[in-house]
Amino acid sequence: MNFVDKLKDFRERLRDRHMFTIVITSLLVILALLGYIFKIRNDNKQALENRYNQAFFEMASYVENIDTLLAKSLISKDPTHGAKTMSEIWRQANLAKANLSDLPIEQNLIAQTSKFLSQTSDFSHSLTLQTIDQNPITTDQLIQIKSLSDYATKLQNSIFDLSAQLAEGRLSWNELTKKGSKTFANLEKTSDEKSVFQDMSDNFQDYPGLIYDGPFSDHIVDLEPKGITGNDIDQEKAKKIATDFIGQDKIQEIENIVESFNSKIPCFSLSIKLKSGETANVDISKKGGHVIWFLYNKDVENKVLTIDDAKSRGLDFLNSKGFTKMVPTYYIDENNIATLNFAYTDKSITIYPDLIKVSVAMDNGDITGFEAAGYLFSHVDRNISELKISKEVALEHINKDLNPEYTGLAIIPTETKEEVLVHEFKGEVDNRDFIVYINADTGKEEDILIIINTPNGVLTI
Repeated sequence: MNFVDKLKDFRERLRDRHMFTIVITSLLVILALLGYIFKIRNDNKQALENRYNQAFFEMASYVENIDTLLAKSLISKDPTHGAKTMSEIWRQANLAKANLSDLPIEQNLIAQTSKFLSQTSDFSHSLTLQTIDQNPITTDQLIQIKSLSDYATKLQNSIFDLSAQLAEGRLSWNELTKKGSKTFANLEKTSDEKSVFQDMSDNFQDYPGLIYDGPFSDHIVDLEPKGITGNDIDQEKAKKIATDFIGQDKIQEIENIVESFNSKIPCFSLSIKLKSGETANVDISKKGGHVIWFLYNKDVENKVLTIDDAKSRGLDFLNSKGFTKMVPTYYIDENNIATLNFAYTDKSITIYPDLIKVSVAMDNGDITGFEAAGYLFSHVDRNISELKISKEVALEHINKDLNPEYTGLAIIPTETKEEVLVHEFKGEVDNRDFIVYINADTGKEEDILIIINTPNGVLTI
């Protein structure tokens, strides 16, 4: 039987319904299998893309922390604090290198970046051991740190450009395999960075970083609330406190109230319908009836007030609610709503743990948010000790390159959840603004913060 005869025979068979059903079913099974294989390939491709994204953005975060910590280390004079900073850099550099190695970029093209992270890690470890023994960082070592800091800033800028493209979906990892490699390669070919890797010993190493939206705003973790006083209240009392706090004239109705035990401060959570149409949420502590926080979302289209106006509105509001002796510190202005940090003061001493945040609408000065957790966790009557170290003596412990300006006494929390009295100095190095805190009892350098001036406000790292 030739080919033509076979084809005719097959056509005759197809006329039989049973054979036709078999063929159609087979085709459907094949199509389903192809669809399943295609889906599996796509799922695997997406999983790989997600893994690369995670590695890249984690690396970007670590490099940003390294840049910040290296800048801080340039102005630190206290060996103990310097050891903590260097140990912090060590861990961040190691983590950044681990994530860098997971990226689909040819290793020979990122060799210098990997070398930078390795030597930053090693160098900082060496300085950690040195400063733990109370041996200060030398001038030559500061020059090396400055070189590392300059390269970290350039590397961060390069990574930031790629981050923006990835976040906006304008770049996939298939493209980044080529474009990312070119970016890292170009960065490493510039002659300015070569000095970073010269004159460094072969046996160094390093360790982590902190980010605040204002100085010491995260100090309340794992603390017990000291400022929660008074007797327990019931739901009706909670409703009255919330009504007085917001203003009876602004409230349409209290829609819901529940009792919550899931937070550090057991409270009543209220949902309140405002006459303006928005819904406000308020938490009132069960013990003592303290307002923990209040928030409602308001669309603010126009900015009429200045930041100074907002600070004045915030202070007036706090005074009206019984929070006196508060001073504005740092702020951020987003979507025409200014969120301001206010710290308690006692005898002209700024007490940063006693922190309250107030949000002010920049069109008419409405208070759209209030958060007093920091204040309620920390506020007590303090017995502030006599000064043992004068501001003049404290100034001797400050890096003179900072051109320091004395801004007063303050109380800050430590990593061990204790509080210390400090002298606060502000200054500038290499176009970066810093705050340095010197212990008023021992003269020890307690902390260094970098002030970040953004278009939306003033923050600290």
